[in-house]
Amino acid sequence: MICLDSCFLVDFFRGDISAVSKLRDVARNESIGTTAINAAEFLLGMYSARNIRREHAIRAFDFFDGIEVLDLDMISIIKSCGLKEGLMKKGKVINQNDLLIAGIMLKNGCNMIITRDTKDFDKIQGIKAVTY
Repeated sequence: MICLDSCFLVDFFRGDISAVSKLRDVARNESIGTTAINAAEFLLGMYSARNIRREHAIRAFDFFDGIEVLDLDMISIIKSCGLKEGLMKKGKVINQNDLLIAGIMLKNGCNMIITRDTKDFDKIQGIKAVTY
């Protein structure tokens, strides 16, 4: 499975050609999913917009209904804590949400994420960040 990061979701829903093309390419050979953290970041951002249109909300919920959304659970949290501990020992720091996303991914055997923001995910062993 390939995980879709929040920034990718924003670009995809805005119709960014490179994001749309990337999803089309990877969906041919891989299952597509995201994490509950990514879905929440995207949807909360969408609802923060002053004039959200009903059809945009319906389209987003339909999209998430059609892909696998990986949940945050205690095993994912424990994996995230282990990642943080390992990174701290190396003097590296990453965004807390990205740690949770990585923990969820690793718990579910997902080792690739499509993102524009590779700097945090590149620090995590076992996850490959792919740009578009």
